Amino acid sequence: NDVVPEDGHDEKYTGLVRRLLNKANIVICPSQYFKQIVIDNYDVSVEKIRVYPSGGVDTDFFVTMSIEEAKEKLHLSSNYRYIGYVSRIEKDKGWDIFLDMAFQLTMLKNNVKFIVVGDGSESYEYDRKVKKLGLENDILKYPLLSKEDLKLVYNSLDVFVFPTYRKSESLGLVGLEAMACEDLVILPNMYGPTSYEENMKNSIVFESGNADDLLEKTLYALEINPKKLQRNARKTAERFSNYNTDKILINIFSDVLK
Repeated sequence: NDVVPEDGHDEKYTGLVRRLLNKANIVICPSQYFKQIVIDNYDVSVEKIRVYPSGGVDTDFFVTMSIEEAKEKLHLSSNYRYIGYVSRIEKDKGWDIFLDMAFQLTMLKNNVKFIVVGDGSESYEYDRKVKKLGLENDILKYPLLSKEDLKLVYNSLDVFVFPTYRKSESLGLVGLEAMACEDLVILPNMYGPTSYEENMKNSIVFESGNADDLLEKTLYALEINPKKLQRNARKTAERFSNYNTDKILINIFSDVLK
């Protein structure tokens, strides 16, 4: 939010951020998306910028497993297909778009349920919208999960949706975690996820903030054979593994200390 202000409070620090960025010898950005913002908005030379994706993903831990086993451990019914959201319940994170899509989807299919993992400052608004749309019996909501249970959630899903439309979404590690578990992933066409998404190669891309397009892409995802996209999703996550990203950070500091 220092680089991409979300409100007036954030904007107060823009001048300070600009001065600090220009004094820095090296500027580390979490994604190609953020790198371009820093170049365009803060006049930082491209030679000073390095990209380090926020610690990367633990691809040794987040791995694929049997969907039946994952559902059993979470006490989910095998009679339903599950669509998931894992993110903070915050402004512009897309939980509202996800709920709009879920409502429309329940009108078209009676064999789908939804899993939401997250909490945040808009939880009250989330609860109100769920009740207004009559989705109380269609969504299983977890405010917080352990890393082990989160892996089970990813593996129990038929489709994972990351619907963020937040300009300060720097990368979106949850999308990469889901990819590591070989989920069929739906991602927005803007902001952080653009650093790793490839439409119809490793993911399905929808128009950011558009619930109708998200519905269309979700219906499509439920009909296709996802194996190729899932394999490529895993390969993408491996590029962002913490093993590979650790090397990036070491090289950055090696350059600074030369």
